[in-house]
Amino acid sequence: MISENNSTPRNILSAWMLFGFFLLITGLYILPSRSAYKTTFYFFFLLPSLIAAILDYNKITRNYFRGSTLYFFIFLIYLAISSLWGAPDQLPTNIKRVLYIAAASFGVFWLYFYERQRFYTVSVLSIAVVSIISLFWIVDFYILSENHVSQRIFSSEFDAYKLYKERHYGGFYNPLLLSHSVAFNLLLGITLIRNRTEMTTKLSTIVTLCLPLIFAMLIATQTRMAWISVTAVLIVLALIHVNTKIKTLLIFLIAAFLACSPLLLQIDHSIVKRGFSLRPEIWASTLELMPRHWLFGNGLGAHIAIYIPGYEGSWSDTHNIYLEVLYYSGFSGLILLGIFMLKVAQELSWNPRTSLWCTVWCIYVALSGMADGGGLISRPNEQWFKIYLPIMFILAHRRSQDYESNYNLLKFEKD
Repeated sequence: MISENNSTPRNILSAWMLFGFFLLITGLYILPSRSAYKTTFYFFFLLPSLIAAILDYNKITRNYFRGSTLYFFIFLIYLAISSLWGAPDQLPTNIKRVLYIAAASFGVFWLYFYERQRFYTVSVLSIAVVSIISLFWIVDFYILSENHVSQRIFSSEFDAYKLYKERHYGGFYNPLLLSHSVAFNLLLGITLIRNRTEMTTKLSTIVTLCLPLIFAMLIATQTRMAWISVTAVLIVLALIHVNTKIKTLLIFLIAAFLACSPLLLQIDHSIVKRGFSLRPEIWASTLELMPRHWLFGNGLGAHIAIYIPGYEGSWSDTHNIYLEVLYYSGFSGLILLGIFMLKVAQELSWNPRTSLWCTVWCIYVALSGMADGGGLISRPNEQWFKIYLPIMFILAHRRSQDYESNYNLLKFEKD
């Protein structure tokens, strides 16, 4: 068992996981391919997380998989089991991926609970790396490659091969997927800056210098849902400070205006010409595929082909995370997801120490999947930045609060 008195194993595991966490955040930017990204995740983050969960089972693991955490994994397990009436041959793979997510979630909790200061430091380092690479890519795409500034990044004459092999754009190949990671890093930076109790002045300064570069990349992706999600978070943060600090309120309001400014400056291109990118038609067509499957869905892995009259080809993605849950697991899965969300809300409302950390990630998770779906149970990819990592952050914070409260109570009773 790992304990405070036996710190060497804990330090080794923590250092191992911290490096893995750094690669989890930055890997799609710095590694040459998506397969390399997944490989590094398995060895540098998943493996030490599993070891930590096994060695510290009595002390930590049983206290982590409870409350909202338990509801979340009940929902994921049900999704995986739905493969039985969707694609039965995929059931072992989906169960395995749920275990991956569980181990990674515990790893985030481990770092947040045991190594919070170093967790923040590595997060800042990750943001710095992402911002520097974002600058290089913007210069390469718009200046060296001579694309017009109104061109959506990664969407000119480049194809996936050129992006991977010639331009060295890491594991990304389209602006929509890139936007998930960029928005995540932007909000991570905002939460870190506002955490004045555990962030040093030096770290806060580094993040402040990096955020404009990440924000520039977010604009370059021209992904409207990412803009809206970030804007919504900033507006809520501004409202939180209405009756407290006017300076902070103004900063968040200005940031919110800047976040939505691309929509205003490019209203003709972003809204009029692009319209809703067929989202309403895709959603309506998804619902048309639901007859006789409303209760339990079509099952995870079931074939989905969405056809829109007047357009060639088909879509294999509902472009809405809630419709995705409905399509594959029916109202039963949607209810389990709702129970998890209500449990999180209940825990946050009952706890007077609910932090900005949880507020930011709750809003982001709720909104980011409104116009983009896919990857309900997946190995590490862009979907993790809009779904799984934010949820892991929320659960890590909540379970850390519970464990600290229980520890202080036991210590008080002994005294």
